[in-house]
Amino acid sequence: LAPMIMRLLTNERLAVMMTVITAGTAGILLQEGYAAILQMETTLYVLFGGLVSIYLLGSDGRRSNILKTSGMVALTNIGFIAFYLLMTQSSYSWKELLFYFSAAVVSGLLSGAMTIGILPFLESVFSILSDMKLVELSNPNHPLLKKILMETPGTYHHSVMVANLADAACESVGANGLLARVGSYYHDIGKTVRPNYFIENQHSGVNP
Repeated sequence: LAPMIMRLLTNERLAVMMTVITAGTAGILLQEGYAAILQMETTLYVLFGGLVSIYLLGSDGRRSNILKTSGMVALTNIGFIAFYLLMTQSSYSWKELLFYFSAAVVSGLLSGAMTIGILPFLESVFSILSDMKLVELSNPNHPLLKKILMETPGTYHHSVMVANLADAACESVGANGLLARVGSYYHDIGKTVRPNYFIENQHSGVNP
């Protein structure tokens, strides 16, 4: 949960740092004995799951991508637990195995579900424009985009063309293409005040 939220709201470096801190803290808090500083298996469990989520999630904040990433985290958790149980060479009952693997799946999937639920709240509180919010703003059913389409169809077509050019340019230089695309969609919103004053919306008659 923490690495995915940090990756979507900030950047990859801070997300990795958060993963290391979270893993270390979990290892310290769940340490049962006094011989070691932290419980290494718990630390590695949290660390691997967090790093996999950061790598797979990237900067794509779409809900489908978050859910897919959480599914892969669940598989990573299962793989780590299976490896750990094989290495310990201890006998476990079916109830114990069912609990471990169920917890691995639930924790992975729940992380994605909670990320989707918490992210809009954090965006509003800290005024952060995430990729998920940008995708929402790029939806053609957004009231403002529908207003442009209905009142200034020529401007809408022009904005879409500008968005395609801006997105391609950003991708070529490593900039945020999604941000440029959404900005292009809305950059001529002021033309809705006097649509017929602009050439792309003039079909016939006098040019004011």
